[in-house]
Amino acid sequence: MNKWILGGLALSLCLNVGLAGFIVGEQHGPRFRGPDPVNSYPRWARHLEKGRRAELAPLLRAPMQMRRSHREQLRERHQRVRSLLAAAPLDVDALEQSLNNLNAELTAQRDLSQQAFLRFVQQLDDAERRSLADAMLRRGGPPHAKPPPNRPEPRPVM
Repeated sequence: MNKWILGGLALSLCLNVGLAGFIVGEQHGPRFRGPDPVNSYPRWARHLEKGRRAELAPLLRAPMQMRRSHREQLRERHQRVRSLLAAAPLDVDALEQSLNNLNAELTAQRDLSQQAFLRFVQQLDDAERRSLADAMLRRGGPPHAKPPPNRPEPRPVM
């Protein structure tokens, strides 16, 4: 009976410490919530004139094509981690290697996205870069004076 009480107390202590850490982290952690604003630039480009948007289209498509080409590798690495976690007995060395491989793939994708962003930004003029920077600082992205292409105008609310 004492073993059950000690186990319950240990579990309670772990949960309380975890909850306290979560609360402290929320109060003192980074204030930004949501996806990386650097990844929002294709959406930002929708407000550009049609000709300018067409001119920048290849630079906007490049990161999406890159992500598509790496998606299967990423799925396989995630699946490998899941299968190693579910295996009995746990092979810690294989799990560590699998997590390192997953991290390497994620890092490679992030680096490619960063390079695509840099190539895109180099093609913008000063006013466009300032507009992009302002949009990245606002929560929710850029204001859209008109709906994105291929979307109907919103109906008036009565």
